[in-house]
Amino acid sequence: MFAWLDTLCGESPYDRMWQWLDDNLRLVYAQQWLLGPGAAFIGTAGREAAALERAVPLPSVLDFEDMLGAYVEHWRGVYADLKCKPRLVVGINELVGVDMEMVIVTSEEYVGEYPDPLPGVPAHTFLTRLIDDEWFIAANSRRLPRPGWPPTEEKIPGLFDDA
Repeated sequence: MFAWLDTLCGESPYDRMWQWLDDNLRLVYAQQWLLGPGAAFIGTAGREAAALERAVPLPSVLDFEDMLGAYVEHWRGVYADLKCKPRLVVGINELVGVDMEMVIVTSEEYVGEYPDPLPGVPAHTFLTRLIDDEWFIAANSRRLPRPGWPPTEEKIPGLFDDA
């Protein structure tokens, strides 16, 4: 996840960022793209086939660079408060499943141990998933994305609520 955030602060190519997302999250992002700006790229095979083409770790579709570029621009805005120096918030991260961990990051200026909820500290939550001894980003919130038309999110039982 830190490598993903570091790549976000660098220059292109950003292809590796897409590969660090798990299959489910890539599919949700592809579906969101096709429901919006990417709708023009849905071929004769239909939107489900178009989403699956874009959800592979390194898509070869013509609009992939446009799609990823739009997401990179969005993510840069979302994570701008990290100032390209993300640090782990200690004391809140927890296992949320056999293969998943919740990780909370903030910028280096707020490093330290905090209670939950974080009092006035800008922070971002990621759910990471262990797959074949490698960690992938499964969500960039405290909820798991669910593919669909439109995609939705699912609360994780036992994980504290976010408003």
